[in-house]
Amino acid sequence: MLAALAAAIALSLIGRQADAQQQLVTFNVAGPADWNVDGNWNPPFVPAATLNEVAVLNSGRVAFVHDTPVSPGGVIMDNATLEIRSGGNLNVVPGTATTGNVVAGQSVATHLTVKRGGTLSAQGLITGGAAASTLLLGETTGSGVSTVSVASADLNQRTRIVGPNVSFSSSGNVTFGATSVLNPVITGAAHSVINAAGTAFLDGVVRPEFSGHTPVLGNAWNLVTAGSIQGRLEIDRSLAPAPVRGADYVVTTTATTATLRYMNLLVLAVDRGTGAVSIQNVVGSPIALDAYTITSPSGRLAGTWNSLQDQGVANWDEADNSSATRRTEFKTAGSTSVSVGGGGLNLGNLLSIQTPSGFGVPVGADLSFQYSSPTLGTLDGIVEFTGRENDMVLTINPATGEAAIQNESPFFDVAIDGYTIASASGKLLTGDAAWNSLQDQGLPAWDQADNSNANRITEFKTAGSTAMPGGGTVLDLGAPVNIASGPLSLSDFSFQFSLSTGGTRTGLVKFGAIPTPGGGDAGDYDDDGDVDGADFLRWQRTLGSAASPPGAGADGNNNGTIDAGDLAVWRTNFGAATAAGGAAIEAVPEPSALAVVASGLMAVVALRPRRVGAAGGAR
Repeated sequence: MLAALAAAIALSLIGRQADAQQQLVTFNVAGPADWNVDGNWNPPFVPAATLNEVAVLNSGRVAFVHDTPVSPGGVIMDNATLEIRSGGNLNVVPGTATTGNVVAGQSVATHLTVKRGGTLSAQGLITGGAAASTLLLGETTGSGVSTVSVASADLNQRTRIVGPNVSFSSSGNVTFGATSVLNPVITGAAHSVINAAGTAFLDGVVRPEFSGHTPVLGNAWNLVTAGSIQGRLEIDRSLAPAPVRGADYVVTTTATTATLRYMNLLVLAVDRGTGAVSIQNVVGSPIALDAYTITSPSGRLAGTWNSLQDQGVANWDEADNSSATRRTEFKTAGSTSVSVGGGGLNLGNLLSIQTPSGFGVPVGADLSFQYSSPTLGTLDGIVEFTGRENDMVLTINPATGEAAIQNESPFFDVAIDGYTIASASGKLLTGDAAWNSLQDQGLPAWDQADNSNANRITEFKTAGSTAMPGGGTVLDLGAPVNIASGPLSLSDFSFQFSLSTGGTRTGLVKFGAIPTPGGGDAGDYDDDGDVDGADFLRWQRTLGSAASPPGAGADGNNNGTIDAGDLAVWRTNFGAATAAGGAAIEAVPEPSALAVVASGLMAVVALRPRRVGAAGGAR
């Protein structure tokens, strides 16, 4: 018997002799199962670099490391999961015929996790595979540091880094590929940094997420540091809290550092009606700039440009090659600061107003705006349009839950025969005391859908259609939005309508004061039916204050701030009577006996009660 046992041992040792070629050893149990158990592998030995063995995990296998196994000569993963737990130390090293690389993901979703207290070391780390593949480092619980130490890293799918307790270092380069997603889960003022002694090549996106921490204006988190940086990371805001107006999440890049910032940005305010353009700061601390560029590939910057150079602002100079597609100015010395409530930098009626090709086509949608910060370099500013949309608009007052539909287009009159409002989170109210449907109001042939609910309310017209002249009729729906459960999110709501000419369109949803017929009573800030000196006094007394919701009080350009633009609205309309003063609303003639419908709508408009807005003013 002893002779037989000795022979078996001898045979096993012969089978484990080092080979001049790479040998694949496959994890052969479904798991979760221990990496450091011979019987979990085929051949039945934990893979070793000294024997040129490479670990293979595939076919949905799940392995974990909780101690320090023998070092493999490489790791290849596809459609598998590997978790390095607290106390686990996986050191992947080259053999004479192996590279010492970890390749996680090739064609199928693959997951590699290093928890706090765990360590992964390798010559190279390469991630790829399907879009769901993840390199997960750190966690919100546990203790210790999640450590990754490599000579190089090539990251091509999601890299999720949780909190400040991750140490990721490369003695060489780190590359973020075009399909990469850097997903920092930020838990406080500090966050973990990916460090590269060589070059960090940046592509792909940053998708920030917050856990137990609410971002505050001015917060900044370094994401990548390196000997040098090439390229840039784009921002994906889909998992972050919605930024306040005038702020955004931005990734700034210096020669050695990529930083995520939550910061206020300059806003390019554009009036669709007049073409007026201005640079404004609407929140936070003053913002300095020493250059700006406005672009329009379609050539809409053909209006009157009242440049800063034209206005005599010191050291500003127009670029010689400015054109209808690009307007640029730069400051030859120093910088200019823009403060909240200071009126901003007015640039004249730069936008050339042209009739769009059709209803629903945005006005000036191709505008973009960049400016140079003396400290942060070139930043993408925010382009914010004011004035009427060339579309059907559902306006929701977030303070009251009121809602109304209006064709805001200055260019096109249309007619509708149905609409649907949806709320993904179920914030719609269907009771008669809340939703004042068109059927409830007695508009001929309008009928509520029987299956309307908290997620969707629908009405359709069983015969004919309802005229919606541009800037005219307002279909007041009462207060069908539930505000009792907390603040509303604009992204929670969607709005569709059907045109009498056929086809269903997706309209626009915005928060603000409920509109009034005739375009919003422009300049009538005291809502007494005319634009006069009393409206100027209201503007003057509230200058610099916020309007909540936008459009309330003396916010004539609906941008959320009482500023110089609202004075321009008052001046343009001075002496005019407004819809509140009894201006008539004319319906668009329709081919299908709409005289009755039009008269019904006129009755609705005439009987529409005057409401008290969020800022206290009656409309």
